Amino acid sequence: TPLSAMERSVSDELVRRIYENARRNNVQAIYNMEANGVSIDTIDSYGNTALCVAAIKGDHAAYGLLEKLGANPNHECGRALKKEKELTEKGGWDLKSKYTVGGVLVAGGLVAAFSSGGGGGGANGEEEGGDGTGDSGGDGGDTGGDDYIPEPEPEPEPEPEPEPEPEPEPEPEPEPEPEPEPEPEPEPEPEPEPEPEPEPEPEPEPKTQSYSGFYTGDSINSTKIRLSNSSITVPAVFKEALVSNMPKSLTAFDKYNRPFAVNFASLVRTTHSGEKNFKNDLYNFTRRQPKQTVQADGFSFGFAPSSYNNTDSGLGIIDVAYEGEVHKTSFFFAENSQYSSGSYTDKAMFNPYLSMNEAYGVESKLSFDKLGLKMGFMTGENGLYDGDENYNDSNFDSRSYAFNTEVSYQISPKFNLSAVSGMLAEDDAMLGLNGSGALDVGDSNTFYTGVMLSWQPNAKWSFGGAYYHGWTDASDVTNSMIRTSRLASSSFALDGHYNLNKTDVIGFQISSPLRIYDGHADFNIAIGRDNYSDKIYRENVRADLKPSAREYKFAMYHNREIKEDILFKGEIAVRLNPEHQQDAETDYRAMFGLSWAF
Repeated sequence: TPLSAMERSVSDELVRRIYENARRNNVQAIYNMEANGVSIDTIDSYGNTALCVAAIKGDHAAYGLLEKLGANPNHECGRALKKEKELTEKGGWDLKSKYTVGGVLVAGGLVAAFSSGGGGGGANGEEEGGDGTGDSGGDGGDTGGDDYIPEPEPEPEPEPEPEPEPEPEPEPEPEPEPEPEPEPEPEPEPEPEPEPEPEPEPEPEPKTQSYSGFYTGDSINSTKIRLSNSSITVPAVFKEALVSNMPKSLTAFDKYNRPFAVNFASLVRTTHSGEKNFKNDLYNFTRRQPKQTVQADGFSFGFAPSSYNNTDSGLGIIDVAYEGEVHKTSFFFAENSQYSSGSYTDKAMFNPYLSMNEAYGVESKLSFDKLGLKMGFMTGENGLYDGDENYNDSNFDSRSYAFNTEVSYQISPKFNLSAVSGMLAEDDAMLGLNGSGALDVGDSNTFYTGVMLSWQPNAKWSFGGAYYHGWTDASDVTNSMIRTSRLASSSFALDGHYNLNKTDVIGFQISSPLRIYDGHADFNIAIGRDNYSDKIYRENVRADLKPSAREYKFAMYHNREIKEDILFKGEIAVRLNPEHQQDAETDYRAMFGLSWAF
C-alpha cells in the first residue's frame, strides 16, 4: 500500500532520529524509542533504514553501534548497497556517486512500485520498445528501453540544531599570597649508631642418620634408634601372652628414610626358663653338703658349698648372725636366694619377688612373746630373669634392690601366721622383662604383700602355705616404643609332709609360680611415611599380658638321712600348662640324688 505524504514524513523523521542518536552514541534514546514501539529497522520514504543511512554517509561509528543494537544488516536497502558496492569496485565509481546511485536505485524501485501504469510498458520497452496502454505507457516503454532512471525527490535537510551559547569563562581566582617560609629548625644532634647485634650462630645441620632404624616420633627429624640395637627379652612370666599378642611387624626406615617391614618376632628373645629352672632345682637338689651352722656365745655361722661351683670361696650360702635376748641381726650371702634356707623343699614357699642371684643383704629380727618383727634389705642380680647362657640367652646382670618387712604372730603353739610387705626395684627390667634400643622397658618398682601360714597338728604332720601378690609400675623411657600399664601378679604354694621317723620325711607340694593376671603393653609403632613430606604415620597396638592359662606343679618328695654325712633325696613332679602356656605339653620329671660330706 503506498505511503501517504504524512506517513512518509513521520517515517523520515523516525529514521533521522535513530541515526542522529546513533551518531551521538545516545544508546538510551534508541532504547526509549524501541520501548515506545519504534523499530530500529524503520524505513524512510527512500526505503532506507538508519543502518543504511549510516552506510550511505560513511559513518562507521554509527553503523557499528546500530549493528550492535540489533539493526538488520541484510535489509533490502543493505543488499542494494552491497550490490552497488560490487558495481563500484568494477566500474571505479567514487564513493559519492555510489551513495547517490544507491539512493536513486532504491527510490526508483519505490516509484515503480507506486505507479499505476507504465511498468509493464517499461518491461516491454526493454524487449521491443513497448506499445503501452496509453501515452504514458508508451513513454514508459521508451524510457524503459533507454534505461532511464528517474531522479529521486531531494531528502529534506534536517533543521540545524542551535549551537549552545558558550559558557562565560570563569574569572581567574586571585593567586594566594605565598606563606612565609618557616624558620629552619636546628638540626638534631646525630644519635650514636647502635652497636650491631651479634649474628646468631647458625644451627648445626642434623647429622645424616646413615643406618636403618626406628623413628620414635612422627617425623623423620625425630630420634632414630638403630635397628641392630633394638631387642626385647621375655621371661616365663610374660612369654605366652606377649609373644601371642604383640604386633606381627614393625616399620623401620633405611638410611635413605625409606620404610620397610621388620618381623617383630625377630626382635624378641624368649628365655629357656624351663631348662634354667630345672638346672637350678637339680643343682640345689644334689648339693654335695647341706647347710651347716656353728654357734658360740650368741654368734652363729652358717654355710653350704656352692651348687654351681662359680664362687671364689666355693660357698653357695653364708649366714653370719648375732642373737640377743629379743633380737637377732644377720648378714647373708646366697648364690641363689630361692635356696638360701639350705633346704630344697623350702623353695616352694619362698617369696618370688626376692629372687636374686649373687645376693647379699642384712636382716634384723625382734621377738616379743608371740609377736615377731623382721626387716631386711638385700640386693643382687635380677633373679626374675630366667635366661640360660648355655642356650645363648642374653647375659642380663642388672641389679635389683628389695626392702622387706615381715610381721609374725603365734596364734597357738601349733599355728603361726605371718604377713609380709615390701618393695622391689629393678634396674632396666620389669619382673625380669628387659629390652634395649627402641624396645627399652626402663626401670620398674613393685610393691608386694603376702601371707604365710604354718600348722603342725602333731609331731608327725606339718602343713604350710604362702600367697604373694604384687603391683608393678614401669618408668617411661623417652625414645621407646613400648609402654606398660600397672601389672598385677601373684603366686601361691602349699606344702604338707609327714615324718616317718627321725631320718625319713615324705611330703607333697602344690604350687603355681609368679603369673601376671592383669595388665597390658602398648606399642606405638610406625606404619608408613607420607610421600610428599617428612610426616611418619603411627598407630598404637595393645598387647594383653595376661596369659591364657596358669601353671600348676604337683610334686611328691622323699628325704632320707642314711648316715650322718650321707643324704638321699627323691622327687617326682608334674607341671600342667608349663610357663602358663595353655597349649604346652605337660611336663613330667623325676630326680634322685645322693649327697655326702667328706
